[in-house]
Amino acid sequence: MTHASDSTEQRLAEVPIIAAVSGMLGIPLASARIPIDGVRVEIDGASEDRSVLVEAYAHIGTVKGAQRHKVANDAFKLAWAGQKLRSQRLIIAVAGEDAAAYLKRPGA
Repeated sequence: MTHASDSTEQRLAEVPIIAAVSGMLGIPLASARIPIDGVRVEIDGASEDRSVLVEAYAHIGTVKGAQRHKVANDAFKLAWAGQKLRSQRLIIAVAGEDAAAYLKRPGA
């Protein structure tokens, strides 16, 4: 039995999201652990030259609790890493209609 906070399914769902973004952009993207200022930052999809960084959010169903903060945390991580790496494009790719609708709400 998996723990309620287990994110294995979400991480697995992120793979085709990154592949779709890669196809749309026409550049290869791969998950990466990037050392920045003495810490390793995990990015769901990064171009080889680090000019493009992508975080994937795969959530199906109603957005609840701490899930609401994941996108904000990912956005902050992308902004910080993107600035440090001088990335040209930062993308949050969202799968799931409820999650997309939640992000479009004012004040979300």
